[in-house]
Amino acid sequence: MKYCAICGKEMPWRSLKTYLENHEVICEDCAAEAGFQAGITYPDTSAEILKFKISKDKEYKEFINRESVNKYCQDHLMIDEKNNELLIGRCDYGSALFYKAKLNNILDIKYYDDNQTVEIQTQTASSGAGKAVVGGLLFGGLGAIAGGLMGRQDAHYSTKTTITKCGIQITYENGEMDELNVLLYVFMKDSISPNSETLRQAQSLITAMCEVLLPYTKKWKEKQEAEKNDARSTTTNNVEALVKAAELLDKGLLSQEEFDALKKKTLA
Repeated sequence: MKYCAICGKEMPWRSLKTYLENHEVICEDCAAEAGFQAGITYPDTSAEILKFKISKDKEYKEFINRESVNKYCQDHLMIDEKNNELLIGRCDYGSALFYKAKLNNILDIKYYDDNQTVEIQTQTASSGAGKAVVGGLLFGGLGAIAGGLMGRQDAHYSTKTTITKCGIQITYENGEMDELNVLLYVFMKDSISPNSETLRQAQSLITAMCEVLLPYTKKWKEKQEAEKNDARSTTTNNVEALVKAAELLDKGLLSQEEFDALKKKTLA
């Protein structure tokens, strides 16, 4: 009697058996979960590798099927606020490649690749929509980069440079860091040329992801709070100035024309 090298289940002698390296055998169910055809021999694959693959595929499916998960960027970024987790990656033909990170206590996020790490900020466009700014250059929407960042062959990259990582670097409040390599986990590339269209696409996708993640960072929250405080302070100062001007108007120390001009300037 044979037993499955993955699940340990006893396999009836008439069942289809999938053989792996070192004469390991797996059952039909485990072969199906691994995306293998039952009854075929795969001499270059071990049960240990398949067990890990099946485990990761189940972990991915469990995450994306949570009711608390919100999906962004063509489902390549998923956020679970309830469990304080985020995930980047993809699943093709039943095989998942992904990276999970913590969502809470994020201090800051940065764009990174082999040659540089730069701050991510937001720039408010005339429409009021926030856009991610990397190194002072504005990325456009998915699939397009305004200003042609990295499209220029300048000092950032030489023609001999090979890009092996490109993604989002997360710094937590306790000093720990996570690197979400979008190039690997979404585009499934180990290395690319700096001239490649894949790099441009990766940077555009990273921009979209940063727009989603920025509101979860401490620095962004502090900046938003500071801007609100400044706005409240400005409003208070304007009101006080108008009250004093009205008092001067009543006392005849200020003409109606002067008061109206001051009022217009203050409320502008």
